[in-house]
Amino acid sequence: MNKIVNFDTTEQFNSFIQQKIGKELGFGSEGSCYSGKDGKAYKVLSFETDYVPEEIITTTDIDTEAFAFPDTLFTVDGNLVAYTSKEVSPNLFSKDFLIEQNTVEHIDFDQLIHAYHNMKEHVAFITSKKIKIDDLSFNLLYDGKSLIGCDTCSYYWDESVTLEENIELLDDAMKKSFFLFLLNNDEKYSHPTLGTSRLLDDMEKVDVEDFLRYVEGKYKYKDTPKTYINKKSSNN
Repeated sequence: MNKIVNFDTTEQFNSFIQQKIGKELGFGSEGSCYSGKDGKAYKVLSFETDYVPEEIITTTDIDTEAFAFPDTLFTVDGNLVAYTSKEVSPNLFSKDFLIEQNTVEHIDFDQLIHAYHNMKEHVAFITSKKIKIDDLSFNLLYDGKSLIGCDTCSYYWDESVTLEENIELLDDAMKKSFFLFLLNNDEKYSHPTLGTSRLLDDMEKVDVEDFLRYVEGKYKYKDTPKTYINKKSSNN
């Protein structure tokens, strides 16, 4: 049974949350994430969602270090307004590094590739528990050693889920983690919602490890030609 703390009014919740949170860690389409004074991360939603608190997969359902599933859910009159999860810091995929500094110098790509393969094992684990990954793109964090999926409220139980489906979502998220960095550096890419710009074309056909080595070579060591990337379709 999920751990749910309900507040009668928004004012009560706001008073509570201001005592719990510290600096902002980041923000996304659903709200902002803060470092909690208790060592947890607090995600505060900026609008009412259709999440059903009792149906959200939390740490009471599954224990895995690779996904920051919610721990405690906070509701106002039964509607989800915030939740806690484990805090991930630093996040080397954050805009502070990749966008504002416009560099990948801080990333050890050997370690990142190792983390990717380790993450695949965790994906296999949650798949075996019949959990379908959802909305992992732009919600994949990297602390320098491990990859962690966050904002998991939209994950759901699915008896028919396959490992191939979940791995495809992981692979997509790995590549999307560098999307804005590559956009800043004028690569070629076609994105279904952000539009077509001069970024890597046919991204879905690029092998993840090849893609990471390409980024490492061209933007860390400045010596890799565009032809370095091998597309999956050419290997079939």
